[in-house]
Amino acid sequence: MFNRLLLIVARRLFRHWARLATPETKLDARNQKFVRDVMMVAAGERRRAIQRDVIAATGGMVAAGPFRGMSIDARTSWGDGALIPKLLGCYEAEVIDALTGLKDRTFDIAVNIGSAEGFYSIAAAKFLGIPRSIAVDLDPAARDATMRNAEANGVAAQVETRESMDAAGLAALLRETPRALVISDCEGFELELFTPETITALGRAACLIECHDFDGRPVLAPLKERFGASHDLKVVTEGPRDPNLYPVLRKLDSLERWLAISEHRPETMHWLLVLPRT
Repeated sequence: MFNRLLLIVARRLFRHWARLATPETKLDARNQKFVRDVMMVAAGERRRAIQRDVIAATGGMVAAGPFRGMSIDARTSWGDGALIPKLLGCYEAEVIDALTGLKDRTFDIAVNIGSAEGFYSIAAAKFLGIPRSIAVDLDPAARDATMRNAEANGVAAQVETRESMDAAGLAALLRETPRALVISDCEGFELELFTPETITALGRAACLIECHDFDGRPVLAPLKERFGASHDLKVVTEGPRDPNLYPVLRKLDSLERWLAISEHRPETMHWLLVLPRT
């Protein structure tokens, strides 16, 4: 109800602003923030409606791409879980391409640190054929969602959840199971996780690390330096999306189509793909 009232107020404000604005008109910082906040509320309200339509159209399953057929529970642990892009098959397309490019390699375990609802943990078990998949997330709601999704996709026996994993814990796991695929999305904890001890233990493992450089300190450059002497590296950069590829979106206007596929990135993202040389 609050969001709907805010939208009504926003419409009136924008109409008033449109009548008064000129090309030279500028808002001060406080009013710019207010406009942005209203815009985000409006976007969230509209996106929820689009999401309901996409869930109905896809039956709650990924409709295209390498993970086609994956079932995704609509109950999320973080925001809307980027559910629309996931169901359409365009979510983190560059990451999915990098992961599926590893399909011919043999891994005994997948470790997804910062796993949210288990999208990659389940994909590792279901589509990459990895026999054991560990999903690590601090949020109990995320761990519950992961197991719901694992059950729905028939891989519950392969997937387990953990609350946390530090550098020492990861290094110990890698020494026990060296042929590992490590997927990291740990929101700025990358430099604490991938220490020299961890990197030594990663001798036969592959990693895909989301680099959160926007959190106040460089991440990508230090990780490249740490891994450079022992591993082959590739920087994966967020690329373009085309909302017009998806029939379910074609009756929406342009703004709504772009809103639907947005992953709400704070800036252009980079991932570091780390491959063993042995």
